[in-house]
Amino acid sequence: MIERDKGRGGEEDKLLIEAFLAGERQAFDQLVLNYQDRIYSLCYRFMGNREDADDAAQEAFMRAYRALKDFRGEAAFGTWLYRIAVNVCKNRLASLAHRVKRKLLRLGDGEGEVRDVVNGAGTPSTVMEKREQQQLLERAINALPQDQKVLVVLRDVEGLSYEQVVTATGENLGTVKSKLARARARIREEFRGKL
Repeated sequence: MIERDKGRGGEEDKLLIEAFLAGERQAFDQLVLNYQDRIYSLCYRFMGNREDADDAAQEAFMRAYRALKDFRGEAAFGTWLYRIAVNVCKNRLASLAHRVKRKLLRLGDGEGEVRDVVNGAGTPSTVMEKREQQQLLERAINALPQDQKVLVVLRDVEGLSYEQVVTATGENLGTVKSKLARARARIREEFRGKL
């Protein structure tokens, strides 16, 4: 998450961007290293499988590379990059070719499975229960309308502040909060009676 990386971001990003704009191409490589896990994670949550997430993340970084000369610094670099990644994912999901491919991929290869981070202190039954809850949550998030899913992933999964979500999506704060409230209510309803 962007807020979690107190040592990174902000000033380091600014220096790397300045170095890149001055002709040091390897400065962009460092930006990629600093953000690749977060951007991949975001793309994975949207795209639902590793291959599509890899492609979307790579495209987001390529777009950022080409557009970095136009970056004005009005938002944090990480927030700007999140917005690019969200737009890439939205565009890919909207394409007919992706929808057809996604339906075919999900039939037999299990690519939609969730990566779990399991606390080793749990018993096998609690580990299994947590895994089932996480899978239920993933299904509930994936069932949301696209505009609500974007907000839940950015705010609740990735932990962006409301201001960063507003910047990343272009929505106004009131719209973000109301859509998030509706999305959370749908998720709670999905969990009701299943836990």
